[in-house]
Amino acid sequence: MKRRLRTPSRTDEMCRIELAGQQVDYRLRRNARRVRALSLLVSPQGEIELRVPMNTPQGEIDAMLRRNQQWIITNRARAAQRPASAPLVTGSVVTVLGEEWVLHISAGGRAGADADIAGRRLRIIAANEDAARVALDRWYRHYAEQVFGARLAALCAGLPWPQEPPALRLRTMKSRWGSCSKSGIRLNTRLIKAPLACVDMVIVHELCHLREMNHSPAFYALMDQAMPDWRQHSRELDRIGASLMRDDY
Repeated sequence: MKRRLRTPSRTDEMCRIELAGQQVDYRLRRNARRVRALSLLVSPQGEIELRVPMNTPQGEIDAMLRRNQQWIITNRARAAQRPASAPLVTGSVVTVLGEEWVLHISAGGRAGADADIAGRRLRIIAANEDAARVALDRWYRHYAEQVFGARLAALCAGLPWPQEPPALRLRTMKSRWGSCSKSGIRLNTRLIKAPLACVDMVIVHELCHLREMNHSPAFYALMDQAMPDWRQHSRELDRIGASLMRDDY
């Protein structure tokens, strides 16, 4: 009996094309499931990603990149001009749920962090700045797990779907705030920097995808039903999104 080989649901590869006289590297993601059209992204770090349906011809991919070459070159240049991350020291300000928190960094052998949420202060113990950044990233993730889990449960309780909160996973992503699949929803850890209303908007967006796995009129009708002012928060996240995606906190 011959074993049937499974077709991969997604492929991911690095590619290169010449645009406006420049050699440009980009990540090509082919997806057999949800992607129905070509989607082009440039991250705040200047990294280019193109998402396409699995069987898209290379000629169509090249044509889209060339049609958008000026936009790509402009956004890569903007990313290159952004200032380097500021040093992480006592008195540095980090963003948590849209508010400014002040860091206090103490020297110590074992890195760790604890928060005074009411006072919007974060104390980090670390041997050096690199260790402090690691401790800060870990704290962001831990706090995101707490906040996102609580907001997911609260929002699900106010909606006629789903019956139970879906599985929640966190991941640091460069260009997306969230995603949805049959196995649950995934949120970007960097979203913990955004105001709580923006966090809720992203969660509601992914919950609506449990009913409508597209961006059809039916999907937006669900969004309007679940969160009538979602467009306001979406515009706000668009406005501040590039700064939240960077790692300078």
